[in-house]
Amino acid sequence: MAEARGTKIGGDLRLRGRLGAAASAAVRKERAANRAAELAPIIAELRQAGAATLKALAAGLNRQSIPAPRGGTWSGAQVLLLLARIEGAA
Repeated sequence: MAEARGTKIGGDLRLRGRLGAAASAAVRKERAANRAAELAPIIAELRQAGAATLKALAAGLNRQSIPAPRGGTWSGAQVLLLLARIEGAA
């Protein structure tokens, strides 16, 4: 009946999708920043112990059984992204 009177039923799904995606991205970004802040001291310790390459840093994180962002083991590429986030926050 409401439709017959010209009342719009439902909402703009595209708008809700964009708002949801933006909110989700903000949450993921905040979580990544928090994780980078937690790992920054560990990275500093590894560097001080002589780990100079991305591969060496990844190996150090793996030795300490620290899970990579999506689980599993660390790679040099993941360490590079972590360093960029750590240095961007400083």
